[in-house]
Amino acid sequence: MVYLIIFYLFMSNTNNSSDTQNKENFSSLIGFIATTSASAVGLGNIWKFSYEVGKHGGALFLIMYIAFSILLGFPLVLAELSFGRFTGKSLGKAYHTKKEYMQWNFLGNMAALTSFLIFAIYTQITGWILSYTIDIISGKLFYVKDFSNYYESFVNHFSLQFFYTTIIVFIVVLINRLGIQQGIERVCSLIMPIFLFMLIGLVIYAILLPGSGTGISFYLFPRWGNFTLQSVVVALSQSFLSLSIGSGILITYGSYVNKKENLVKSSAIITFSDTFVSFLMGCFIFPFVFFHKISPASGSKLIFIVLPQVLQKINNYWAVIIGLMFFSLLLFASITSAIALFEVILSYLEDKYEINREESVFNVTPAVILLTGITIYSKTYASILPFNLFDIIISLTLDWGLPIIAFLFSIFLIKVWKIENFIKELEREKPIHKYMKIYLQYVLNISPFLIGAILVFSIFGVF
Repeated sequence: MVYLIIFYLFMSNTNNSSDTQNKENFSSLIGFIATTSASAVGLGNIWKFSYEVGKHGGALFLIMYIAFSILLGFPLVLAELSFGRFTGKSLGKAYHTKKEYMQWNFLGNMAALTSFLIFAIYTQITGWILSYTIDIISGKLFYVKDFSNYYESFVNHFSLQFFYTTIIVFIVVLINRLGIQQGIERVCSLIMPIFLFMLIGLVIYAILLPGSGTGISFYLFPRWGNFTLQSVVVALSQSFLSLSIGSGILITYGSYVNKKENLVKSSAIITFSDTFVSFLMGCFIFPFVFFHKISPASGSKLIFIVLPQVLQKINNYWAVIIGLMFFSLLLFASITSAIALFEVILSYLEDKYEINREESVFNVTPAVILLTGITIYSKTYASILPFNLFDIIISLTLDWGLPIIAFLFSIFLIKVWKIENFIKELEREKPIHKYMKIYLQYVLNISPFLIGAILVFSIFGVF
């Protein structure tokens, strides 16, 4: 309640400088690439990717993930960015730009709702990361006796979770309120170089550990082990998640891109950057966990329980440095993704209801805080409540929502927008190479079948 009062006073004393009729664009190609790459590089790359690799047999999963990201992910990233630039609108109006698109307006609504739900979960998890980061700085984390109880006591403490989550929401609100160039682009352009510098530093540290070759071998040399058909499906889903496909982020950011920019080149850089970050994270995680004799299939507990236990055993200044760098990476990655998700929601409202930035921020923020409060409450009291909204949202959005939206968008692309119009959008300045054109046409035509396969196997996996 205090936060809402402060926020209201803060917003009430600002000038209405935003104009809905003058859509803001990225100031430069580098800014666009940095911002879009930052949105894609999130918890999916750092947290989920590592334990999926460990769970599904190491190198074979990595190979499938990279293949799917390049062969299928790149064309879909390019398609979503192109559609955003083609319409010049966010999800709120993108499917209103032509009469034949109108019946697909539900797709924009679905993507916006999905981003809204994911944002609530993302900020909650980012709150956990912020708490751990502060505890490393203060030294508290190195005096914990039982990290399982430490983690459980935190996620079962409503007011503490809500406090840290609200801080994250407030940070994201302040950044997005400043707009594309002064807020989002500036912050992401600053964070990404720092992020990569720290990540490379962690990789060098891990590779120089004695016996790191065992972890590198597990990660880079194929062995069938736990690799199954389900692993193929998970690898494809993981590539979609890490590239932000289906979330509406790419369409939204695409609407801010200058018509003269080379989207093929930009999309290739974004896809490569995102995939390379996942690869580098594995180069840190697996030498590190094998050196400390941790199971590579530790799952989601790896970040909040297992890794802190290892840091405590190191027991010197390296523990503080490595712990702070790693949790800072998580914090940077999750905040930039949260910024992108929040921008999807804000731009949706601005285009759909023709309101300005400050009005959209003022309307969305209380709703976000309410939803995060409900999800935190359901997570905290999961043992006595009939449902856990936190887990339900994760399943509905990440497991089902994103693949379904990507599936429907691929059909829209083929049947309504038409691939030839997509190619024309790419060739605004100059023709693309004929082999690139053939490749894009072929892959996008079969994409509904490939994405449909994910959904089919997911259904069989559930039932």
